[in-house]
Amino acid sequence: MGNVVSIQCGDALIGRCWDCVAGQALYVCQLEDNLQELETARDKLRELSNDVMRRVKSEETPQTVQLDRIGGWLSRVDATITEVDSLLNRATLERQKLCLAGCCSKNCKATYMFGKSVSRSLKHVVGLMSEGDFKEVVERTLPEPVVVGNVNPTLGTETTLDEAWSYITGDEVRIVGIYGMGGVGKTTLLTKINNRFATISNNFDVVIWAVVSKDLKPEKIQEQIWKRIGFLDKKWKKKSLHEKAEDIFHVLSRKKFVLLLDDIWRRVDLEEIGVPLPTRQNRCKIVFTTRSCRVGGQMEAEKMIKVEPLAWEEAWALFQKKVGDIDFDIVPLAQDVAKECSGLPIALITIGRAMASKITKEEWEHALEVLRSPASSLPGMEDEVIQDMEVELKKLPLNSSSANGGKVEIRAEEQWWKDVEWEDDSTKTTFLPCFVHARYHW
Repeated sequence: MGNVVSIQCGDALIGRCWDCVAGQALYVCQLEDNLQELETARDKLRELSNDVMRRVKSEETPQTVQLDRIGGWLSRVDATITEVDSLLNRATLERQKLCLAGCCSKNCKATYMFGKSVSRSLKHVVGLMSEGDFKEVVERTLPEPVVVGNVNPTLGTETTLDEAWSYITGDEVRIVGIYGMGGVGKTTLLTKINNRFATISNNFDVVIWAVVSKDLKPEKIQEQIWKRIGFLDKKWKKKSLHEKAEDIFHVLSRKKFVLLLDDIWRRVDLEEIGVPLPTRQNRCKIVFTTRSCRVGGQMEAEKMIKVEPLAWEEAWALFQKKVGDIDFDIVPLAQDVAKECSGLPIALITIGRAMASKITKEEWEHALEVLRSPASSLPGMEDEVIQDMEVELKKLPLNSSSANGGKVEIRAEEQWWKDVEWEDDSTKTTFLPCFVHARYHW
């Protein structure tokens, strides 16, 4: 008689076994419903992903960058959609295995595994959709501390530059004014100050450059400032002057800044623009250029620095550099021309470049005549006067003797050649070998 083994199972064990079997059965019984829900959820997730990507594209600018969590979410969405597509491609084949109204399968194990994957993917898709409700998709990047500007190398500015730098980096002076006649090199000096922040260690968060000009417009100054510290878009441009000022103040009041204002003609209302006044506490600085020392008082500058014209040695060296080689017999005339520039760098550079192609005494005498005219002798050598002089210096004395036997070279537009009023046909024929058709660069 064989042995009989008796196994007794408690109610708890039986319950757990039943839950396990029933749970596995649900993956099979609910497969059809889960497949439909998964397909719908996948489509909604794809739509949400497209919305987020469009939002990023519309908000991304050189001043902003996509948030890392956005990139991570989009990557997970792409991977999940690929996985879901793979499952849905198998759906037709798996449905064919179902029997008994979808409550059983011809291959229970395979259908169970597939149903489990579908259920898990559905939960994952739903989770990603709940994560995709982003309040922000980009963040503003920190501006570069300073944007280096292009500047012509000039002589005689180092001492003034060092003086201004000492006030800017010191603790006693908060507003510095730089003044002098037009063309003396104020903007060049301010640019050198700006560029020095890029090469010398300092404690400022940001250096901002803004051009004010004669027709002072607060909105233009605000845009130049906001372009450096904020998010300049169409929406911001539509804000009122007061709203823009609030935005600028909100950002700058949390930064240690240097504001460089070029070409001020009258008082700039910093409060109207939104610029916090420099104090001992915030240790911010404002530096501006102006032609009038009187403007310094209006701006409450604590230190005014005058930019003087170049000394003769420096002026002559700069002029020679721009002209290039000068024939020995023309040097006295060239020095007279340089002296008429009154030591103003902009005049020395502009006139020097204009005279670089002039090789005859007649051309230099003509230039001297232009420079000694009443208009060009005005203090400050106004920009408009210099432009007029450039035009006048192009007007050569066109006669047979000034052609210098065909050795003179004339570079000009073809239309210029056509418009010249020649003394006579003989003169035109004499100058023909001198003409070089090319775009003229002064």
